Amino acid sequence: LYFLGSCFFSNNRSVINHELVQFLEQIEEVGSYDWGAITYAAFLAGMRRKVTGEMGAFTGFWPFLLFWAFEYLNIFRPNIAIGDVFPRAIRWSRPRTFSSADFSDFVATRCQLDYIDEAQVTWQPYLGSTEFGSTAMLSTKLLAGKRVPFSSVDTWEYYLGERCRRQLGLSCRVPLPPPEKMHGTNAVAPEDAIGVGRSADDLVMDERVEYASWFAAHSIGRIVDVSRFLGGLTVGSKVLAHWMSTHHPNMMLIPQSEYEAMAEARDAAIAECMKLREELAWAKGHSKGETLTSTKAQVRLMSDEE
Repeated sequence: LYFLGSCFFSNNRSVINHELVQFLEQIEEVGSYDWGAITYAAFLAGMRRKVTGEMGAFTGFWPFLLFWAFEYLNIFRPNIAIGDVFPRAIRWSRPRTFSSADFSDFVATRCQLDYIDEAQVTWQPYLGSTEFGSTAMLSTKLLAGKRVPFSSVDTWEYYLGERCRRQLGLSCRVPLPPPEKMHGTNAVAPEDAIGVGRSADDLVMDERVEYASWFAAHSIGRIVDVSRFLGGLTVGSKVLAHWMSTHHPNMMLIPQSEYEAMAEARDAAIAECMKLREELAWAKGHSKGETLTSTKAQVRLMSDEE
């Protein structure tokens, strides 16, 4: 009970959920429970509560997120010269960072998520697994491609397979809106019964809807607010400078204050230029008027002489 409660269903109070007791009363049936689904639902609940600010701590089986990052995101993998020498258990002891010691920092690694390239993501790390093609793997992929509510000890949470298409080897498509209610207690069943169990291909928009534009409009913005961390602004600027030097070597980063000063000087120069143009136009018009008057006077004089 302690192992399950503290490891897979942890909370922010350092106590074990009493509802776990009923699952362990019939000890001979414990092995028949789908602990993977129950644990995953608790993980989804913990992630939701963390990102919405309901809880400050990430509850549930949070190491799952680390394992996922190791497999999918190249920037989190350790840079080991001779990988076979290191036991698998400690290969992830430190994240893979830039060659500079300035980037051997957890904040820097998180900052890189805002500038990660598509080529740095391993969308299907399981392709090289010896289990690939097995019955269990095929069943898992089939389930992963659907909209499914997973039930845990005291809650159910939606998994939206239509938003994980790239991980299933499918193309990027704009997903349909999620269910109005994404979670609830086990006493109340999910309301969106129509979407439950539907394939990811049935829950996306037409191919003509551009994914990049949709994502830009619905993105939550930056993943990490570097201003909240001690030295975060310095680390963030170094990460951004490294990304710019790689992707836009001909562009130069400048401080915001310097940019604002340059913009103010530009606006002043434009205003001065417009003023000079107006004065020049007036001067040309005035000069033209004087020339015309002089010409008329000469013509009149010539007429008088005749």
